[in-house]
Amino acid sequence: YIAVLLSGIAKREKARRGLERLIDERDVLLSIDTPIKLLEQLRERLLRVVPQLSEVSFLVSTGNAEAPFAPVVVQSGTAASAAPGPDLINLAQSSQVNTFARREALLRLSSPDVPADVVYCRSRRTLDPVDQRILDILARNLDIECENQKAIRMTSSLETARQIQEAMLPTNFPEVGEVLGIDLFALVRPATEVGGDLYDFYKLDEHRICIVVGDVSGKGVPAAMFMAMTRTLIRAAIEAGQNPLDAVAQANASLAAENPQMMFVTLFFGLYDRRTGRLDCVNAGHNPPLIIGHDGSIRELAVKPNVALGLIEAAEFEAQSFDISNDDTLFLYTDGVT
Repeated sequence: YIAVLLSGIAKREKARRGLERLIDERDVLLSIDTPIKLLEQLRERLLRVVPQLSEVSFLVSTGNAEAPFAPVVVQSGTAASAAPGPDLINLAQSSQVNTFARREALLRLSSPDVPADVVYCRSRRTLDPVDQRILDILARNLDIECENQKAIRMTSSLETARQIQEAMLPTNFPEVGEVLGIDLFALVRPATEVGGDLYDFYKLDEHRICIVVGDVSGKGVPAAMFMAMTRTLIRAAIEAGQNPLDAVAQANASLAAENPQMMFVTLFFGLYDRRTGRLDCVNAGHNPPLIIGHDGSIRELAVKPNVALGLIEAAEFEAQSFDISNDDTLFLYTDGVT
């Protein structure tokens, strides 16, 4: 009874130490940027957490029944000399889970970021259930850690993309509005980190301003890239002195020419003259703008729908003109608010 009790205490103490080493490894992040470096770091982690290991090497499955595993070259341009024994290989071939046989272990890896299918471990003594459980946890944690790091990198990339996209949109509302004698404001809130909604305004002179609002089909990075292309084309047309009709037609032809994904963007392009209150515009499949009167009344601007940009290269558009009172508000929006 005393021997069994002492054995149980020893196992618990061993499990406690193993757990402490596992916890210590939480702050030691593996680098998934370089595959070989990842394997080297993984080997060091296994040797730290399970000190009785005498050999750690990496193998890939060959699909050959006679030689099911081949070594992976990791250090100094040579493959590890240690190889699993026949008993362990027989067990591994009949199972897709982590396999243990006395002093040996084959740990399965499933992350596509790891250039190996299994980790072969050889111990100085027999691997008891505590050792096996710790090795099993290490192998499972590696796959989770790789996925987490990929998610972190993706989040960081999307945040950078969001900042770049926001920087493309003008924010000098007071400066432009004061020169023209109007109140001007815009706001974009993408459904994801980046999106396809866009706005732009461009002061032609002290009396005229171009206003653009658009909404690209889809969401995320593809929509954001299409949005950037659209804004660039429209801005180039404005700076070249084109009127709304020619600017929209030219942008549409460029977007539709090379568009295998058949993405499109609905867009409203208006040229407003503060002196006359005239709004020359082209609507390309976008939501009709709203006119909010000084008395609080709301009505839709009776724009022609036309076709969205990017679908038909030779599409024809119709320009229109409207009179906007100095006391009225022109409200442009994308369908996210509806």
